[in-house]
Amino acid sequence: MNCKRAFLLIIMMLSMNVFYFLGQEMSLSIEQMFELCDQNSRNLKLSATEIEKAQQATRVAQSTLSPTIGINLSANYLGGASIPKDFSGYDYQVIADNMNPYQFNFALEASQVLYAGGALSSQIKLAKLDAQIAELAHSDNRQAMRLLLVGNYIELYKLNNYKRVYEKNIELTNKLVTDIRNKQTEGLALKNDITRYELQLQSIELGLIQVENAIKIINDQMVITLGLPRGTEIVVASNLLEELPLLASEADWQASAEERNIAIKKAELGSLQAEEAEHLVSSDMKPTIAAFAATRLDGTIIDALPDMNMVNSNFHYWYAGIGINYNLSSLYKTNRKVKEARFATAQAHEAAELVKEEIEIAVNVAYTKFAESFDIYNTQKKSVALAAENYDVVNKRYMNDLVLITDMLDATTEKLNAELQLENAHATILFNYFKLCHLTNQL
Repeated sequence: MNCKRAFLLIIMMLSMNVFYFLGQEMSLSIEQMFELCDQNSRNLKLSATEIEKAQQATRVAQSTLSPTIGINLSANYLGGASIPKDFSGYDYQVIADNMNPYQFNFALEASQVLYAGGALSSQIKLAKLDAQIAELAHSDNRQAMRLLLVGNYIELYKLNNYKRVYEKNIELTNKLVTDIRNKQTEGLALKNDITRYELQLQSIELGLIQVENAIKIINDQMVITLGLPRGTEIVVASNLLEELPLLASEADWQASAEERNIAIKKAELGSLQAEEAEHLVSSDMKPTIAAFAATRLDGTIIDALPDMNMVNSNFHYWYAGIGINYNLSSLYKTNRKVKEARFATAQAHEAAELVKEEIEIAVNVAYTKFAESFDIYNTQKKSVALAAENYDVVNKRYMNDLVLITDMLDATTEKLNAELQLENAHATILFNYFKLCHLTNQL
């Protein structure tokens, strides 16, 4: 009974901890988010298995350089023997009683390729290049995942700021509605004025609901991707945009992209693969040289040689040597394959140059947008200041019956839009910065 109670108590405590954690908030920096992604992303785990697979293929290719050793065992029953006499027939011989009709053979053979025209080394190099491409694909996958996550992270930051802006404007609008109601009591405002501002308030509250729903959707997506418990509320860093990224020169970003961009590296490895594939095809036109050695034991030997008493005896011998194999048909078949491989190599080189041009254009576009986002941010800061100043002026004049309610509504809308656009400008700077980091493989 005591054991059962202890067991139930442990289950209850674990359940309480689980339910407590499911509803709790979790502060998460961008670096911590990347670490969780590396640990828990199923997408990255899948691409990591491709690396292991390619590395194993490399080890298999390298094993072709090792000697080939084989053992052959056989057993058979000898039913009879015949010796050709001439073209007219055979002389048949029946196995004598003193002859053993059962034969057993054993052979141990070893061979080592000394020269294969570079085929083996090309196969090993191709396998190593495949492994490097698998590693780059994994890195590219990780960079893409990080760009997606950091985009969601920035969007979450922006939406949380949107939420604060809406809540602040709802509070401000409620206060204004209260002031208008007081004016109506004094006979200085119409009921229609209150109705208009209540409509404005409902519009702002609807915007807040939409923002909260968007926050929940992005939060749940990130929770699943990062492998966090369902119900976890991710809290982004509050000082995310206190220090804006430095606006380095485009030349620096271009140099970094040329050196580090994964697409460029993959294209360069593709060129090397095409070259090695061309060498592999060319190796068909060269001979193969191999050293070999073997030992054999054949028995039982029948007395086929009159001068040797070998009835019911075993025959053991060994041999060693060097063999050369050359495929004569390669003289007229391989030339066409070599030409095809050369075209593939030239195509791979052109594709690599095309990728470099595309990355250069992409960096130029991203850098231009990055620089532009600073101008937008500075413009929006001024717009927020002007909208706030205009709101204060119009509010005072409205309270003194110097402007209409429509002017007050316009001032409220302009202030809200300016504040939202400033938060959007904040997020745009960071997203453009991380896009440049993605192009230069620095996420």
